Amino acid sequence: RQPSGQPSFDNNGEGGLDVWVPVWTNSYNEGYCSNKKEDVFNAWGDPFDDAFECCDFWFGLQDDQKFCLSKVPDFIQPSGQPSLGTAAGLGLPEQFVAIYTNGYEDGYCSNLKADVIGTPEAQIYDSELDCCTRVFGDQASGTCISKLDGDRQPSGQPSLSELGLPNQFVAVFTNGYDEGYCSNLKEFVIGTPEAQIYETEFLCCTENFADQKSGTCISQLDGDRQPSGQPSLSLAEGLGLPDQFVAVFANGYEDGYCSNLKEFVIGTPDAQIYESEFECCTDNFADQTTGTCISKLDGDRQPSGQPSFDNNGEGGLDVWVPVWTNSYNEGYCSNKKEDVFNAWGDPFDDAFECCDFWFGLQDDQKFCLSKVPDFIQPSGQPSLGTAAGLGLPEQFVAIYTNGYEDGYCSNLKADVIGTPEAQIYDSELDCCTRVFGDQASGTCISKL
Repeated sequence: RQPSGQPSFDNNGEGGLDVWVPVWTNSYNEGYCSNKKEDVFNAWGDPFDDAFECCDFWFGLQDDQKFCLSKVPDFIQPSGQPSLGTAAGLGLPEQFVAIYTNGYEDGYCSNLKADVIGTPEAQIYDSELDCCTRVFGDQASGTCISKLDGDRQPSGQPSLSELGLPNQFVAVFTNGYDEGYCSNLKEFVIGTPEAQIYETEFLCCTENFADQKSGTCISQLDGDRQPSGQPSLSLAEGLGLPDQFVAVFANGYEDGYCSNLKEFVIGTPDAQIYESEFECCTDNFADQTTGTCISKLDGDRQPSGQPSFDNNGEGGLDVWVPVWTNSYNEGYCSNKKEDVFNAWGDPFDDAFECCDFWFGLQDDQKFCLSKVPDFIQPSGQPSLGTAAGLGLPEQFVAIYTNGYEDGYCSNLKADVIGTPEAQIYDSELDCCTRVFGDQASGTCISKL
């Protein structure tokens, strides 16, 4: 019949109920709280759920001996977690108070039960760091900070000892601006205003040492702290930072190029950093007659995201642009790298579209279309080759070269390409019956 619904212990001093009441003695300073059955049922007023609340309410003004609190079992601390025991010198978790016993300069923060209990709530801090920075922020001796354990760093992660605090970097000007650098060592970070603490070493360097001629700060960046969040490919390999390219004008415009090497990228304004070498080249060196920038593009950085062919005349990129010669009738479309990157206007996804748009009015030779590879026909299927006399599948057009009576239907590439879509038929029969249905000679039908 206990309040908890559980049986009472035997009240031999080793246990009791799960509620607490005050027990008054001859002296206020010797009063305490009890969960013994006889005390609970003889008490007046509502009992408390734990001994700490009972002591705080009834005996909060006891002298320094705090007789009532001294009887509080370790498993009922204000934090709701078990005490680690004053004997072990560890104290209560997440409850720290300032100790001025030896003065301000030797002051520190403690979570020992004897120090915490009885301290006003507003003066109890969640972490030792918070207690130190709020109470001993101007401490020249650093006594309080020096007592911080690794597992109570601002990041909430363990300190890396000599490697410093993760994701917390501050500028260090000890040897002047040009020799300045960024550090995450505990002695530099702790006590620095929050607005001056950066999440990455890169951000700290660019915000504080962007005009540094020596490059001291940047030179200390580790590969795993690059702006891209990916490891650096190291300058030794000549590969640089992934997905970050900037224009380099060191030798003038015509010899300019784009680079992702660390020494060029870091310190460059964000608006001038491009995700791809291609974009950087086209934005900065589009009118370059030498093609220096474009010539440095690697196959795996083409617009398609696929490797470029070797441009020996047998392949190229997967986009097409017009190439103008001395005659309109000799113009054609190309996917060679040097042509694509020197062209103005948007490229086309296939050669047929490019030819149709730019050279649709070429003479009967249709020079541009004659260069279209067989695998890019309007039907989306491979051409069967004009040499074999088979032509394009499912694409037939009417041929009136020798007049109506001798007219016929053809799927030869030279006849089909350039014909309006409405005049292209799916089958030779359909073409013949629709166009030459009144043909007395039967020329068209005879070719079926």
